[in-house]
Formats: sequence, C-alpha cells, structure tokens
Amino acid sequence: MSAFFLRKIVAGLLYPPTLCLLLAGIGLLLVACGKLTRLGMILVASGVIGLFLLSIPALQQPVIRAFDSDPLSAELLETPTAIVVLGSGVYSWDSSTPPSGKLTAISLARAMEGIRLAKQYPDLPLIFTGGTIGKRPASSAAMAELAIELGIPPDRITTFNSPTSTAEEAKRTAQEIPAGPILLVSSALHLPRSASLFASNGFTPIQAPTDFLVDDSAPDLLDFIPSAHAWSNWQRLFHELYGRAWARLTGN
Repeated sequence: MSAFFLRKIVAGLLYPPTLCLLLAGIGLLLVACGKLTRLGMILVASGVIGLFLLSIPALQQPVIRAFDSDPLSAELLETPTAIVVLGSGVYSWDSSTPPSGKLTAISLARAMEGIRLAKQYPDLPLIFTGGTIGKRPASSAAMAELAIELGIPPDRITTFNSPTSTAEEAKRTAQEIPAGPILLVSSALHLPRSASLFASNGFTPIQAPTDFLVDDSAPDLLDFIPSAHAWSNWQRLFHELYGRAWARLTGN
C-alpha cells in the first residue's frame, strides 16, 4: 500500500464525524452483545451528541477563522514572476463534459482565482499543478482547459500533471521555474502550509487564497440549524491539520 493511500485511510478514520460514528458503532456492538451495556450506551450517546454538535455551523466558525487565510492585498509588495495554482479533486469525464463540470468545487474555485489573476496580470505565465491517483485525469489538465475556454492564451499556460501532494507540487515547480516571488493560489485553509512548502523550495510565495470557509456575517438562526455541510467543513479543517502534522513529522 502506497504512503498516499495510507495517509488517506488514517486521516479518514480520524476526522471528527467519522470518530463520532465509530464511537456510536462500538457502543451499539457492546449493547448488542450484552456486555458492558452501560459503557455501550455512553458511547452511543457520545457519538450521536458529537455528530449533532459538529453539524451546527455557528459552532465551527470561530475555530475555522483561526486557520483560514486573509484575502490577497490589493497592492503587492513584490513583483511576482508567475501564477501557480494548486490542484485538488477532479471528476472522470468524457469529451462532452464542459470544463467547469470536470472540476470539484474546490478545484473550480482555485482555477477561477488563477484565471482572474491571469487577466489582472497579463504578462505572467499561468501554471496549474496537480496529478491524480488511478485512472482519473489530472486536475491540472482540466483547469488548463477551463482557462483556455475563458480566454487565456494556451502559450501562457503550463501544467504539471504528476504531483499528487503539495510537497511534490512545490518540488516540481522548483524544477521548472526560477526561484523568486510567485502568486500562489489555493484554498484559504490550505494556503499557509502550501506557502511554507514553496518557501522551503526557494520561492517567495505571495498568498492568493480562495475557497474561503469563514463566514464573517453576523450569526443568525439558520447558523444554528444542523447542516451536513458543516460536517464537510470539519473534515476539511482536520484534513489540513493532519497535513500540517504530517509535514512536521516528515520534514515536508
């Protein structure tokens, strides 16, 4: 089993919603077996209550706010030499699928921000990175296709289709372009770790976050209504926290 799949499996089991389900499942088994029934009921109740609390959007916003990046400043302190857009998820497709339908919501947000910056800075090359595991096509190819359809000249675009992690994206980019200031585009939650990895490869990243999870509007009644989307946000937050922990352990 590759390290990539091992990381995905371990992280998947440690996401808070999954942990709550595991607790509830273990509790149900104990109750069904008639052994340690009291402990089983406590585990079931803990898992259900945990899932309920994790589904309340208003409870997660203060936590996510501590990790999300701030928007890109209107005035850049350094002159970038390239725009680098990091890849994410992609769907399998056939030739009739439009470019926007080939990308997950995260990848689409990153691609659109890269395209926006490419139009704002028309002299900069636009680099899309991101490979894939298995038979799915690379996200970088789908993002490049979208950029071309939205008016970016193909000769401005470069794709790196082999990297399957942020560390690999940083190393591959360093192999292809000179070190220096770059506009680095990724999700707001993912960008601090990404910037650190690119900095360790000689770049001076100018963080250009997108795909924000923080909602700065005042909480209202709807924010206290359970939502499955809140579970997804917790998963994304802990995915990033585990990524940071893995980076510290491995030095990447």
